[in-house]
Amino acid sequence: MQILHFMPEIDDLALSKATAISIIELLIQPFGTIQVTQDFWHNYPCIVVCLTEKDVPKTALGSLDDNLLHLIELADNSPEFIEPLPKGYQLSLAIISDEGNGIYLIKPRDMNITQE
Repeated sequence: MQILHFMPEIDDLALSKATAISIIELLIQPFGTIQVTQDFWHNYPCIVVCLTEKDVPKTALGSLDDNLLHLIELADNSPEFIEPLPKGYQLSLAIISDEGNGIYLIKPRDMNITQE
């Protein structure tokens, strides 16, 4: 599992290059350019949480504090949108402030992260 508090670049993501490129394109899309995207992320920090098929959700998420776990569950259960990605992944976004800060959750489409 990766938790990033910055606008990632392709090599920052522990995913296939095709999947990472798709993610970066989706992160830039609402802003138009990489520079505008980076400026927004500088002023309104967002979080990227990336789970891979090698992660066991209960183990990976079990060590997180309640606040971050709540945000991840929000992105999983009540996202603004879900976008399919290459290699069986998906990206979902939950907006967590009026300014537009958000949490992006990247995970395999068939991964259930609900804590039981």
